[in-house]
Amino acid sequence: IIWKRKNFLNHLVTWSRTQYKEIIKNNQMQQKKKRFGISLRVELIEKYNEKRDTISQEWTIFLQNLAITPILIPNTLDDVKSYISDVGIDGIILSGGDNVGRFPERDKTEKQILDYAVDKRFPVLGVCRGMQIINEYFGGKMLTNDNDNHVGKPHQIHIMDQKFSKLLGHNNIQVNSFHNNIIAKKKHRRKFTNICTISSW
Repeated sequence: IIWKRKNFLNHLVTWSRTQYKEIIKNNQMQQKKKRFGISLRVELIEKYNEKRDTISQEWTIFLQNLAITPILIPNTLDDVKSYISDVGIDGIILSGGDNVGRFPERDKTEKQILDYAVDKRFPVLGVCRGMQIINEYFGGKMLTNDNDNHVGKPHQIHIMDQKFSKLLGHNNIQVNSFHNNIIAKKKHRRKFTNICTISSW
């Protein structure tokens, strides 16, 4: 009985050490995981007469596959900058959906995000509408494309930034278009290496 008890205790100690090492390893992995904030589109739900902040489920799946924790940024915050600072975000994604100007609360939120990004030299990725709001923020202008054949069709775009094309592994990628908007004028020629945009429109 004594031998069995000692043998059991030895196994228990070995198991405990293994579990402890696994916990430490998991904690270290959690500490290394990046946290990315992502802006939300506004949906007007007529059935309930209310507005909702929403995001495609594909975004959270995509970010988790990259070992990135998604942090959603609501459009009704009193102080967007404090929120970003408090939650400890490593980067921001300005997501797609909605035309610029349709929902003022979203426009205001994303402009405050860009204020913070420029001030703190914070990395930002603008996708589709996100690219449009970045363009407007830096003084660019938008025009409406009269060619209806552009929307809903895949297009090839060329990646000009070498670091980004290296990250993707391609100089050209295929994207879709859901807007009929065109950047008409680039007022500011300054290059912002911490702000990246993806869109075709």
